[in-house]
Amino acid sequence: MKKNPLYDTTTESLMSKKKEALEPQELRETPERSQHSPVDDVAFKPKGGKAVQTVRRVRYEHPLDVMLHRSLLTDKQYEAGNLFRQHYYRSVNQNRVTARYGASAGVGGGVDDEVYSREQVRDVLGRLTLRQASVLIGVCGHGEFATTWAHKLNWSPSKETPVSLLRQALDEAASLWKL
Repeated sequence: MKKNPLYDTTTESLMSKKKEALEPQELRETPERSQHSPVDDVAFKPKGGKAVQTVRRVRYEHPLDVMLHRSLLTDKQYEAGNLFRQHYYRSVNQNRVTARYGASAGVGGGVDDEVYSREQVRDVLGRLTLRQASVLIGVCGHGEFATTWAHKLNWSPSKETPVSLLRQALDEAASLWKL
């Protein structure tokens, strides 16, 4: 009579099952993530003196990375785009639940990061045309490619492509921030 491995309760079989359960399976990125960007093996040394781990990371995390790699942006435009991205994210996505207290409550007062970022975003967008501002928000703020953003908004074809409008907007932001 054959033994059923599911009902075998000997200690030897339990130990082998525990060993199997403790060994992690090979972790892979999702198919969607590797579709849009090449995935590289990167040696990563965690803090605390732990052993070096090999992790898999996508090469491009944002459309700006892809555009820089394809030589569609200069380094200054890329820097301006990432700076706008940080300011836009901070001003739009991070809302406080409680109020900040001033210096009277023992905490150093000052200008909130969100307020400063909102001012920076407002200054840049105030210098741009409507289409330039829209494509800048779409690419840097929402992580869309310029032409995809234009198709989503049903832009009619014009002399200037969405990529050229983005480059103009990034040049204006770079000159404003003196990059």
